[in-house]
Amino acid sequence: MSEMKHIQYGNRNINFQIVRSNRRKTVGIYIDPGRDVVVRCPQFLRFDEILEIVRKRAQWIIEKQEIIKKHSQLNPFKEFVNGEAFPYLGRQYRLKVMELSGLIGR
Repeated sequence: MSEMKHIQYGNRNINFQIVRSNRRKTVGIYIDPGRDVVVRCPQFLRFDEILEIVRKRAQWIIEKQEIIKKHSQLNPFKEFVNGEAFPYLGRQYRLKVMELSGLIGR
């Protein structure tokens, strides 16, 4: 069971998804790479208690979202095409795409 909610923190709106579980005993706040916020909590926890926890952690949530945003700007989405550069152990390597048509089925 999941619910989408939001709170206002300063001039920012924090959207978050609540995922309740019978198995959880604690509350966990997760920010995924898409900068979505997921609050995982026990089934019995009241909504106002969840809101209070998110309000208390709002500054932390915003900081983590900013870090993820900066990281995604530094490392743009990879297309895996010929000549695309990939960093590895401090050096840049170019991707060379090769066809392996004769090797399948051997």
